[in-house]
Amino acid sequence: ATIDSQRDTEKSIVHLAVVTKKYFRAMASPLSVVVMYNGKQYPIIIKKDETNEVTIGDIMKEITNEMHIPMQKQRLIHRGKSLIDPDASISSLHIANGTKIMLLGSVEIADPQEIMKLDELEKTLSQRSKELDIAKQTFQTIQTSDCIACRSFLKTLVGISERCMTGLERADSVYLPTADDKQRKRRKALVNSFQVILNEVEKMQTALEKETKTVAIIEINK
Repeated sequence: ATIDSQRDTEKSIVHLAVVTKKYFRAMASPLSVVVMYNGKQYPIIIKKDETNEVTIGDIMKEITNEMHIPMQKQRLIHRGKSLIDPDASISSLHIANGTKIMLLGSVEIADPQEIMKLDELEKTLSQRSKELDIAKQTFQTIQTSDCIACRSFLKTLVGISERCMTGLERADSVYLPTADDKQRKRRKALVNSFQVILNEVEKMQTALEKETKTVAIIEINK
């Protein structure tokens, strides 16, 4: 009887170990819910760990990451009830894998004042482009033996570079919501254009400085 009892105990321990292992595997697997928003379905996947249960706040954070709707502008509804407590566990609300949740909310759009900054930067970029065209023409005709003209032109190039850097700093300071793809693409195009001008100016500076040094060495060795 003692041997049978010992065997039963061992079987129980093994069974418990298997059940526990399956439980933690399930806990570690991602949770997937379906968010209903504006007539469309959005699969939202939340990664879980073995120690903390998924909360409504976790779902809201993932909605912000995937759908770009700020948490403070979200209203989640499940089975006709609003999910207002971000710390509430999903198990207490009977939310499981594949559960559908309705979302009411609005995507954040750019502030008109920030858009105006981009408008101003586009005008500034146009001015820098004209300055670059003039600088290229001057670069083609300048005599490297004319030290005064070269110094003056180098100052002009430095000025263009500094104004482009100012434009890049202003573009970086413009606040645009993650969801506003149109304005973010606009800013990216501006940044790329300013960078192109900077690169062109740097090439002319480098070439001119090299040429003037060569001329100076030749003059010294005469």
